[in-house]
Amino acid sequence: MTIAVYRRLWCNGEDDEGRCGNWHGTAEFNGETAAELRRTARLDGWVRRHRNGRLIDLCPEHAAQS
Repeated sequence: MTIAVYRRLWCNGEDDEGRCGNWHGTAEFNGETAAELRRTARLDGWVRRHRNGRLIDLCPEHAAQS
């Protein structure tokens, strides 16, 4: 039996309904940490920003709006 690990980094931006469904993910990388996932997301245009005193992740669409 094998186990596949799926990790997703969700965008903290807001769409018309007040949330964003965009995500960046990798599959079957059991050793990949959250920091590594964020690093690959940044290569794809994701950014990290501070909002209300906490660090958030934004997809390229919402990064351009911030």
